[in-house]
Amino acid sequence: MFKHVFGALVVCGLGAGLAGCNSSAPPSSSVPPPTRTAPSVADLVNARGSSGEAELNDRGYSPARTQGLTTYWWHPAGACVRVVTAQGRYKTVQSTAATDCGKSASTSAAPAAAPAATVSRATPTLDEQVCLQAVTAKTNNPDVVLLTGTETSQANTAVYVGVGPQHAKWRCLVSKGRVAEVMSMAN
Repeated sequence: MFKHVFGALVVCGLGAGLAGCNSSAPPSSSVPPPTRTAPSVADLVNARGSSGEAELNDRGYSPARTQGLTTYWWHPAGACVRVVTAQGRYKTVQSTAATDCGKSASTSAAPAAAPAATVSRATPTLDEQVCLQAVTAKTNNPDVVLLTGTETSQANTAVYVGVGPQHAKWRCLVSKGRVAEVMSMAN
């Protein structure tokens, strides 16, 4: 019996391109696409930063923006997730408003304006986290972002941080989680 049914399916499938099959199924173009929902991320609390970032990417999320130790992740299904990293681990993972990811409240999948080219989208390393905290303390301004262009030498790592809405450039020299110097790069 299985051979007869399987054979009929194969013949019908192969013949569909030439003569079609007698089938009551509607053409595939009239079938509505499946509803997409963003996968849950609650299980990522306490994940290591790099592992959590890989998981979010695997689940279809992409970083929308980073502010200090907080990264906002966007999913094309219309979900925005706020992730706060501390000591190299995801301490807070929660859903938040689409506007936090740079989307309008009614937007579900439209792309937002691209962030400044100099803003890093990666999850901060321990040294970068320490520098973000040090620059925040030095400037008394919590609006800090990690800029691209970190430089490493034998003694220290130079981490560049943008402060305020114009991303005024600051340099932080750090090694193994200890800040050696924080200074403004403005003229």
